[in-house]
Amino acid sequence: MPSSQVQATDSLQRVLQQSKYVGRIQPTLGICYGNFKTNCTGEYLHIGGQSFWNLISGDPNFYIEIVEPVGHEAEKHNKLFDDQKSKTYNRLIREFTVEYCDASGAIDWPKLVRFVSENLDI
Repeated sequence: MPSSQVQATDSLQRVLQQSKYVGRIQPTLGICYGNFKTNCTGEYLHIGGQSFWNLISGDPNFYIEIVEPVGHEAEKHNKLFDDQKSKTYNRLIREFTVEYCDASGAIDWPKLVRFVSENLDI
């Protein structure tokens, strides 16, 4: 088990030991959207959409009620996200152009194909 997983497990154990809760702990993979059926894999509960929001809130209509507040919160971050996305696109295009295009801007296909496929090891 990777060190980060060990630390997370140790941390969870400390929290559970301090807790007054004596019921059964159910590992859960909760997805905030989707209309798939809830499934217990034997290792964890896989739950999503309305069922997920009902599980954490106790309100079967919470999945509808949360849409507007989440949307408003997301709008606050749109400009930052768009700016970062543009910078990332520009950086990746620049790196690709420098590495895999000639002076005219044409893609050097043999060089690109060698990079993504060359692996002769037998």
